[in-house]
Amino acid sequence: MVLRHAGLLREPGVTVRSVAAWAGRRVLAETGDITAVARFLGIRSLDLAAQLVAWNWRDEPEDVAQ
Repeated sequence: MVLRHAGLLREPGVTVRSVAAWAGRRVLAETGDITAVARFLGIRSLDLAAQLVAWNWRDEPEDVAQ
């Protein structure tokens, strides 16, 4: 129903999951915080949230305390 109302029902490759992933990537871009993404999407696992938005936290530079 959501995809129909958004006019995306017949778009190839667009699923409800891809819409959630898009929204999650937007939150990640705005906040830089995977916890905010998980909270926004209602996902309890940070690993699952990262997987959904295709974010590899291992590629992020480590914070260096000085």
